[in-house]
Amino acid sequence: MMGDLRRNQQRSIGASVRKGEKATFVIFYKDISSPSDDENDKKLVARATPVFSAEQVDGYMLPSENLPLSDFKDCDQAERFVSGLNATIRHGDNQAFYHPKSDSIHLPHRAHFVGTETSTPAESYYATLFHELTHNAAIWIMPHLPDLARLTV
Repeated sequence: MMGDLRRNQQRSIGASVRKGEKATFVIFYKDISSPSDDENDKKLVARATPVFSAEQVDGYMLPSENLPLSDFKDCDQAERFVSGLNATIRHGDNQAFYHPKSDSIHLPHRAHFVGTETSTPAESYYATLFHELTHNAAIWIMPHLPDLARLTV
């Protein structure tokens, strides 16, 4: 939830949600079990809270992070494939997403992608890029379904 704000957090810093922006609801589970309750009788309460992305809020800037930079090596084959798609790809955001209104893909800088035990930083980057490209392709492949790009794939 990095970059997501509740309304009271926005007000406390003098920020405001832009008119027409829609909240996303997140669900928190709170354990209300008493210490004397049996481990198998755990009691949870669910609470839905509306949050807004930092991009939807005027007067708020995400704190800069000193993210570790990876030793990123481009994959020539993937780069050739992506360049042939003529997709608008913008680097420099704090998260990866497809923006249907501008028909653009937004990604963090390549060097901010990190590897795991099973993938390199480049593999993580291209997996994320190709995922976002599926949203972009859905608009062109099935234009009669304008809400398709908002579906979670």
